[in-house]
Amino acid sequence: MHTLSKWLPVSALLYAASAKPLDCAGLLDSSKTLIKGLNPFVSEIHPANVTFVPVGNVAYPNPVPDLPEFCRFGAEYNTSTTSKFRFEVWLPNSGSWNGKSHKLKLTSKTKH
Repeated sequence: MHTLSKWLPVSALLYAASAKPLDCAGLLDSSKTLIKGLNPFVSEIHPANVTFVPVGNVAYPNPVPDLPEFCRFGAEYNTSTTSKFRFEVWLPNSGSWNGKSHKLKLTSKTKH
């Protein structure tokens, strides 16, 4: 639960960003103040109708064409001295967002 409590402020920040015009560049600094140890690596606007080409992404190596304008935000967080995780979110432009969101439920079927 300790890690979950650290991510609640980021959830609040992203939810608040959806309700007003998004300061994409400002996420770089504001995210650092919300979570100590967060290391943002990208916070930039991608214009509409431009192909996004992931760099070095083995999981999704193909270009993504004809996207609407979005804010790409990504960061890393060290979970220990020898491990970290990396994440990215693509936030829609508030003027073109339909107000809907989608949640994925991930489960593990592995028995120990």
